[in-house]
Amino acid sequence: MKKIIVLVDDAAHTQGLLDAALSKMRPDERAHADDWTLVACAPRLTHRVSKWVSHGAREHWRTKWAQKLFTELDPWLTARGVQAHRVLAKGP
Repeated sequence: MKKIIVLVDDAAHTQGLLDAALSKMRPDERAHADDWTLVACAPRLTHRVSKWVSHGAREHWRTKWAQKLFTELDPWLTARGVQAHRVLAKGP
């Protein structure tokens, strides 16, 4: 089994990169690479915003941002037969 970890911050850019990577994989490699992990890396908020927004509100925004990103990627991944774990990065 092969593990593939992809750091994601933009759906369209990720689709282009994964298309190129999947096209280079042989069919037998594709079948055995069944441990995909997508890690959503939310953009940083400026220090000015962090003065006025609570930690809970920032975490809520990061979670909603990651859900939107994964919602954009899901149909594309399903069409290519990729099953992936979805994770939200906690640190920088």
